Amino acid sequence: MANPANREQLIEYCKRKLGEPVLEVNVDDDQIEDRIDEAIQYWQEYNSDAVYKTYVSYQVTADDVYTENLNFVTEELPCDNKHYAVLNSKGFGGNNASALIASKLITLQMLEKKHGKYALKQWQCLNEKVEQSREAFKDEVLKQPPHSRYVFGEHVTEGITDLEFTKEAIFDRTNDKMISITSEVPYKDYF
Repeated sequence: MANPANREQLIEYCKRKLGEPVLEVNVDDDQIEDRIDEAIQYWQEYNSDAVYKTYVSYQVTADDVYTENLNFVTEELPCDNKHYAVLNSKGFGGNNASALIASKLITLQMLEKKHGKYALKQWQCLNEKVEQSREAFKDEVLKQPPHSRYVFGEHVTEGITDLEFTKEAIFDRTNDKMISITSEVPYKDYF
């Protein structure tokens, strides 16, 4: 199949990449829509400032705590001809999160469709200086030794006792925050 040209084709493409029709992809249409919206929101949040996130996957076992099998990657890993990725993060106790991420090529095509070639070219020219700053920052960070920022069990939210759910919001009792979950999809004109 050629690159998906609209939202429906993107959904079908993702299902095929997950194994459909050979495997039964057991996800609800709303879940798919949510992942696409999150992927686009993620792109807007990070790419508008020309910050690129790169994730590297490694299954950590108990032996890794005491061995040197962990690989702290300092360069992007090649992923030739990949236009979309489904990222799945498995947490402790079954806490999972997934997101659909579009490649730089697909993202630029979407932006060109929404804003036009001229606006995209202007952004690319302005982005050159940002990219230089990003590279300098990355080089500076990589000079520092890696350090862990996670402490198991610290600042863990207990869903059943710490969170209250309604159709409009999630209330976090641990810090008295209300998180609205009502929204409209603002990205319809990207597809």
